[in-house]
Amino acid sequence: MPSDPDPAFEELLAIGRKLLLQKYKPGPYTPLDTNGAIGNYNVRFQKADSAAEELIGLGVHCSVCFSVSRDLAVFSRRRNQGQDRDPRAFIQWRFRLDALANAAMDGCHFCGFMANRFFDDPGYTFFSGPSMSTQWVRCCGYSSKTEVSESLIKSVANIRKFLEEHSDADFTLVAQPTDYRLYDLEYGKIHFWAIGTSLTPDAVKRILGCRQRIVLEIYALENNPAAKFIKARPETLPLHLLKVSIKREIGSKNASRCILCARFGSYATLSYCWGGPQKFCTTVNTLEERKGGFNVSELPKTLQDAVRVTEEIGLRFLWVDSICILQDSGVDKEREIPKMASYYKNSYVTIAAASAKSCYDGFLQQKEDKECPHHRGFGLAKDLLKLPFVTPDAEIGTVLFREETPYCLSWEPIAKRAWTLQEKLLSPRVLLYADRLVWQCHSAQQGFGGFQDWSYDFDVVYHWKLELRLAADGMRSEAERQNYEDGKGIYGFWYGAVGEFSWREVTFPEDKLPAIGGLAAEVAAMTGDEYVAGLWKRTLLRELLWSTYPHLPLLRSPSWRSPSWSWASLDNPVTFERLPPLDAVELASITRCSTTPKSVDFLFGQFMDAELEICGPVMEADAETISKLLENEYRMQRPDDSVNYRRVMMHASSRSFLSTRLSAAKGFEVPINSVLLFLFAHPVSKEDHQDQDGPAVLSGLVLEPKSDGRYGRVHSFSQLSSVSWKSLREPSGKRSMRIV
Repeated sequence: MPSDPDPAFEELLAIGRKLLLQKYKPGPYTPLDTNGAIGNYNVRFQKADSAAEELIGLGVHCSVCFSVSRDLAVFSRRRNQGQDRDPRAFIQWRFRLDALANAAMDGCHFCGFMANRFFDDPGYTFFSGPSMSTQWVRCCGYSSKTEVSESLIKSVANIRKFLEEHSDADFTLVAQPTDYRLYDLEYGKIHFWAIGTSLTPDAVKRILGCRQRIVLEIYALENNPAAKFIKARPETLPLHLLKVSIKREIGSKNASRCILCARFGSYATLSYCWGGPQKFCTTVNTLEERKGGFNVSELPKTLQDAVRVTEEIGLRFLWVDSICILQDSGVDKEREIPKMASYYKNSYVTIAAASAKSCYDGFLQQKEDKECPHHRGFGLAKDLLKLPFVTPDAEIGTVLFREETPYCLSWEPIAKRAWTLQEKLLSPRVLLYADRLVWQCHSAQQGFGGFQDWSYDFDVVYHWKLELRLAADGMRSEAERQNYEDGKGIYGFWYGAVGEFSWREVTFPEDKLPAIGGLAAEVAAMTGDEYVAGLWKRTLLRELLWSTYPHLPLLRSPSWRSPSWSWASLDNPVTFERLPPLDAVELASITRCSTTPKSVDFLFGQFMDAELEICGPVMEADAETISKLLENEYRMQRPDDSVNYRRVMMHASSRSFLSTRLSAAKGFEVPINSVLLFLFAHPVSKEDHQDQDGPAVLSGLVLEPKSDGRYGRVHSFSQLSSVSWKSLREPSGKRSMRIV
């Protein structure tokens, strides 16, 4: 006798059937036993059999849930594959309950999880908190045939007892992502719910209780093929954290203690200026002493203040580089420094000691009282004057006024340190203790005290934080990623960030690229592009035209850290604002580009070697001619209005430490036997584009010869006018130039 249908399940099943009939258009592939993907797709699984064979060979194949593994990728069909993802798509999974139980005991992680958490949790015990752990089933670090947990054995026993009365029980579950990111077709949560069964309502209640659906969090590790489609990554936690005490002894200033402990829980990070060698730090010899605990009063003042803020905001853990990284261990530094960017990215909040010039200054001390004594609590300045104000209704009011007094975050000491740029950009939240207290996150920036006008500030970290998120939102498909090369997308964000970064200083010259490596890793993840010593391979020919405008003197690194064609080879401030337009005609091509990272574990840090080969038109010219060309192009134009001029002068004054070095640098001289390598031509008119001749603006590089026949980059030019450029396209006039 067939069992009576469950009204609740029948209602869900009817909804599913209605969707199938009215909204969804299944592709030519129709899965066996109704398992498979439903939606507006042209779904083909010709490789499904070979995938199953490979899984069998790896010892992780499960015939019960293989259709789930096979069909999950349907949610992430890419547009460049000629398939538009339908956000209404879902997959069906039908199975016999006895087969699920057997697979669970055979070591299948997924079947074991469903047996334990879906079919043996009728009371929704996951609401109680700790019981939600899937480690009750097994751990992802175990092999596929590892002994199952005691909890799972009990669950399977309960299921098999149920099957004694309902041996033919089967279920049909439907799965769909709950958190699509429409711009990149990634997801992190899957919602499974039951829409069909062969059981009676009473039997369903016995096995499922009140649960008819479950949500799974899905993660994928980096460099795993699944990571292209799954947005969630396991967070990288620091190896060590400072555990700060919350209780203080009454009347004792030294009672608050810190303990260097293993990674655990939510934490804050500190962004600050070292200001020289750290007297209190962690070394190989002091590691055990730090783990035993120490008084907060032993820390430098800036770190003491950071501990206090951590306590006040309700956190118990703090990460500080000088304490949590062994400062005399090359092994520990090599392992931890590449992870620093992820530590800031995964932190709960970053405490930025912006006003402290060194770790000994602190940032919570009483500052000069600039607040108006008659308007306490509003952050208003003392020098306010009054002006009567007549409202449209003829009421008499009063406004307070003063001359504009801009405030720039770039004036603060922390804005001079290179490492702190990516620390602030990658942090989800920043509490910035400066001349005023400033809050930054991915959706807002707010300061206490003074006028909320950041238009004069060249250190627009907040705007870049927002732009980083918007740029990521814009990377919708592989095809669009390749077209995102102008100043509006993620590459434009990188150009602006490098421009700001180049004004900042590093204590050790070899840290130039590592100090922005975390940000580079983020850009690489968004674009899929290859990182080549501070530039990007997909747009390399254009990016080679970065400029030190308006400065001609070159501040070269005292030791080699990157090739001459990379901005990182110099200590000059650089800009990408003088790149040729996107419709400029390429006159040269890159025939070879190779870089050798110092560490295979961190491709965005230091490089050991790099070489570039370009085939393009070359023109020889005397040093005097090239010198005049560069002097004319690098001559700074006065801004059109006084407001812009004031902004430029404010920016220059905030960077006085670097401006002084540039002023003290020796005058620039073009090296003997230098040549011009032309990379782009931008015709003046559209007709010239079609005719491939006529007046054009030429862009390229000034190269100096080396003793071994190779060349080094000197400068770039982008405003050389020419009455004709046809000859530059002739193959006979091109040479192969190896640049180091």
